Amino acid sequence: MRSRMALAGLGALVVAAGAPAAAQEVRADVTRAWLQSLDANGWIQSSLAADERTVTFRKPPEPRPDGRIVMWERFERRDEVQGQWRSLVALSEFDCQERRTRTLQETTYGGPNLGGAAATASTPGDWTYPIPGTLMESSMRLACEPPKSAKAKAAGAAGAKTAKAAETAATPAAAKTAPAKAPAKKAPPKKKPPARKPPPMQIPPPESPT
Repeated sequence: MRSRMALAGLGALVVAAGAPAAAQEVRADVTRAWLQSLDANGWIQSSLAADERTVTFRKPPEPRPDGRIVMWERFERRDEVQGQWRSLVALSEFDCQERRTRTLQETTYGGPNLGGAAATASTPGDWTYPIPGTLMESSMRLACEPPKSAKAKAAGAAGAKTAKAAETAATPAAAKTAPAKAPAKKAPPKKKPPARKPPPMQIPPPESPT
């Protein structure tokens, strides 16, 4: 189970700092042609080593009941080295809480694109702690901090849409339940009864002399 762990020290930087511009252009052309020759076949390209001689592919992370993560990884080497593997597939386990990883199973291939003679080892390896800035650390980050899936985003959008519809539907219902009251009509003012005229004053007749 040492094949995957042998890559632990490979940096995940794409271009080495300080390389001459002409060398970078030639290197970029060679790397581009090599990457185009690889058959992804459902694998997601995730990281390129700093020396641009090893590229990593992966499958989506799979959470386990114990809280750990397992993820299938695929490694492709650009150059052929006699007696060494050219491509590799490993089932890796990640302990996100402790920030460590180990290999559960790996299959090495003599040729690129998982071709050629194959050899499988299925004895779990020892736990290791990825070095920052390496391919292993990149795999740890992808496994423990996966981006939101399109399905999760769609579910979130649907939930927001449902909440908005509920809010819109509740607004007229509330208005219907408690309609605005019309202003009360003022009662007409009461008419005052006509004032009574005082009776005419009775003047007594003058008394006659006796």
